[in-house]
Amino acid sequence: MINKDRLKENFRAVRVNSPLVHNITNYVAMNFSANALLAIGASPVMAHAVEEMDDMVAIASALVINIGTLDAEWVRGMLAAGRAAHRLGKPIVLDPVGAGATPYRTQVAWEIIRECRPTIIRGNASEIMALVNADIKSKGVDSSQSSDDAVDSAKQLAQTTGAVVVISGATDYITDVTRTETITYGSPLMTLVTAMGCTASSMVGAFAGINPDPFEASVHGMAVMGICGERAVAKKAAPGSLLTNFVDELYTITPEQLGEHVAADHRSWSEVAFAEVADIMHNIEHYEFIQQMLDGSLQQEQFVRYLQQDKIYLKEYSRDLYAVADMMTDKAEGDFFRATAKEGMESENAMQAMLSERFGIGGEPLPVATTLRYTRFLRHYTDTLDVPLVLAAVLPCYWVYNEVGKYLVAQHISPDNPYREWIQTYGSEEMDNATNYVVALIDRLAQGCTPEKQALMRRIFAEGCALELEFFMIGLQEA
Repeated sequence: MINKDRLKENFRAVRVNSPLVHNITNYVAMNFSANALLAIGASPVMAHAVEEMDDMVAIASALVINIGTLDAEWVRGMLAAGRAAHRLGKPIVLDPVGAGATPYRTQVAWEIIRECRPTIIRGNASEIMALVNADIKSKGVDSSQSSDDAVDSAKQLAQTTGAVVVISGATDYITDVTRTETITYGSPLMTLVTAMGCTASSMVGAFAGINPDPFEASVHGMAVMGICGERAVAKKAAPGSLLTNFVDELYTITPEQLGEHVAADHRSWSEVAFAEVADIMHNIEHYEFIQQMLDGSLQQEQFVRYLQQDKIYLKEYSRDLYAVADMMTDKAEGDFFRATAKEGMESENAMQAMLSERFGIGGEPLPVATTLRYTRFLRHYTDTLDVPLVLAAVLPCYWVYNEVGKYLVAQHISPDNPYREWIQTYGSEEMDNATNYVVALIDRLAQGCTPEKQALMRRIFAEGCALELEFFMIGLQEA
């Protein structure tokens, strides 16, 4: 847990001491990183000439090496600066941009690690994993992996190099092996702004320049990035505005506001999980299939196609809920899932039968690829017998349909809308109560889980929500 008083203290120290952060960074990131550093009160310098490396490092508080744009001359400068910083005991932040994308990048990253002994290594999941496993490939400079997948690699890299390792992602992880901190501040929109990750490395460099503990410096740098990102998105949720608002937030935020944000962040597991899938939920509610259901213009054959697959899915889902019931040690909880499986299926079947008669649905179609993928996803986690993971997998069906139902009901459905019964089923008080029960249960169980397992649960939940979006797409697919 972040110590809010230490965060406030070190943020003040950055502004008072204005640490000079020597950045050897890529062309894309220079302007943004420099402006961000200036905004928090640090002093940036972007120096690349090998001839001045010794002199520049000597006056700097920290060195940030970013391998985003490589050539032989820049590598010479990076190595010269890194050796000088190591010799002088200056903190070094290495950003191994694109490690794993090409052998050359991975080679250069390791050359810097071996010769310069960076204090902190900050990268995305793919980059960190590629430094440990050469078979891992990154998608250019973007990550093809979740930060949750990279925790073990980060700890291994920290053990091997002696550096604090920072993984950026939906959940940020900071580890020095003995200590691990997770940060869930930020917004998915931050991934749509170029050089945000590079700027995070510079931010960490600023805090490392005033704090002899590189672990705490990394935590504070990433926390400031995430908190200011959240505040910027709250002003306007669009990438272009985010760029400007983010720099403004870095400049205007006070140590007290940072502390208040940390102190107030007692979000439950579900609150964090729901925030992380906000974009998916928005896309579902505004998906053409849902919008056409809302105004009643959805073609009958499209709804039938969806409903037939939903019937197949619900049979499997009911079996999974009975399995969940058997896993519960508390009788009341087990009874809830048995009742939900039984009563839910009876209600669903009645609604489906009524709609089938109305729309002339007959026969038993084969499951399509999306249906198979979703049911296999559920079965995979059910087979683990790990209750928190299983609940994370079954929750999307409760939550997404409840949210869609409430959203549609709030739009004042026409009495003659042919999909009115479907909408009312999922927007009902009964559905809301059942969803709230499962959410409360998973929140309680999550409290007893490690941060890593909580993050895995959120990842499973997000995957299920994405599958729900795919499922609604079935109706608009060609037969």
